[in-house]
Amino acid sequence: MWKNLVIGSACLFALFSCNNKLTFDELEFRTTQTLPATLISESSPLLGYPYDMFVSDSDIYVLCLMNGKWIHSFDKNSGEETGSFVNSGRGPGECVMCSRLYFNEDSKELFIFDTVQEKLVIFSVQSKDISYISEKSFSDIGDTVFYNAWPISSDSYLANCQQGTIVEGLTRFQIYSNDGILLQECNKIPDLKGDDIYTYTQSSFSMSPNRRHLVNVTLMGEILDIYEIVGNTMNKTVEKVFSMPNVRYNDGVVYETKNTRWGFPFVASDNDFIYASLTDDVDPNKYNKIAIFNWNGEGIVKIETDYNVLRLYPYRQNIYAIVADSLNQLYFAVFSSAIPNV
Repeated sequence: MWKNLVIGSACLFALFSCNNKLTFDELEFRTTQTLPATLISESSPLLGYPYDMFVSDSDIYVLCLMNGKWIHSFDKNSGEETGSFVNSGRGPGECVMCSRLYFNEDSKELFIFDTVQEKLVIFSVQSKDISYISEKSFSDIGDTVFYNAWPISSDSYLANCQQGTIVEGLTRFQIYSNDGILLQECNKIPDLKGDDIYTYTQSSFSMSPNRRHLVNVTLMGEILDIYEIVGNTMNKTVEKVFSMPNVRYNDGVVYETKNTRWGFPFVASDNDFIYASLTDDVDPNKYNKIAIFNWNGEGIVKIETDYNVLRLYPYRQNIYAIVADSLNQLYFAVFSSAIPNV
């Protein structure tokens, strides 16, 4: 079931509840349109699970462990594989387990965080080739477990890590200096009750290319959080709860109930908009919509399409995606001219 695939791929992290008054928002959009996916590949090119993706002028790059490599490139027009990079392993420039990437289009730098080795690995993407530059280890920062980290300045990193034990309180986002000093932590969430706070263990997040914003969405329940990043500080600017998670938590695992409404399996962003695959249904296998928000949290466009949208990435005026058909076969697809004018 793709439901299990989506849940299994989600980055795991959680946090404790704050005493905020919970309010509900309507999941509304300025416009709704139906836009069929244009398939790029005629057959499924992926033999492993696609965790993340990005797009260049000529290729689609996928974070997917296949044949001992973590990054695979595919021709943007035909879907044919053009290269494979980043060895699976524990040496310099190698990764054991990764779930998200960050691509800086201006510098052509690719950042991949290895959750097992707790290191951020940096690569250069040039002329259909990916080469190792350097890496930054976070494993020596005591009493923490890092799930992800991204550079936000020349001397600081935005991290998602567990500080201390879960018994002491689950944590969320932090900013660390280059030498490992904790500069700020941001653990604020809606006033969810009981097991519903653990819906944040099934979240997806994306940092804007200019590193000024971070967005987080939940898979169970429909929650949208937006943060502003200024220098070495971050502040939550938007918190919207469209539906209650209604989940059950047991022994480290979050389970759906008959009342669970499914939200956003995946999110990506550019400097203008947020792009999330959307379920908005009690059936977790109907994630065949794309929700576009601005960085103020306003719903701009809801796109209803004919395929489930597993992964997506905005590029110029198009949205490139990895989609699944009714038989759960994966394809590369493009939604042409889907991005609204600013």
